Amino acid sequence: MIATLITCLFLGVFTYRMTQLPWSLNSDAARSVSVGAGCNKWGAQYRIEVAGVSYWCGGGDSKCPRRSSELMLFDSTNPSRCRLAKNVQRPSNYELGMLAPGLVGLGFVLIYVLSRVSSLRAGE
Repeated sequence: MIATLITCLFLGVFTYRMTQLPWSLNSDAARSVSVGAGCNKWGAQYRIEVAGVSYWCGGGDSKCPRRSSELMLFDSTNPSRCRLAKNVQRPSNYELGMLAPGLVGLGFVLIYVLSRVSSLRAGE
């Protein structure tokens, strides 16, 4: 039961995080080169500057960036909606890697629930 709750919590948090990504960005979005980078639990973060204001963008393929200077895409009307250009409109490798254990856990939970339902039906 505890494993079920932990799996559901993990998948819930991750699903919420994935829905907050700027999926509407495309290759026609405004471009910038990052001027800094850092590590983050959701994947590497990159800093861009637009009109003198700094914004942190996600989409890195690892927890920490390999380079601090990467091509970024952002929404010109809301620069905080930005992402690493090569991972626009798709989850990064790091995000997919974080999703995998949750999906495996969900699979075990489903197998357990289905086996319990079958055993309850057999007892009727």
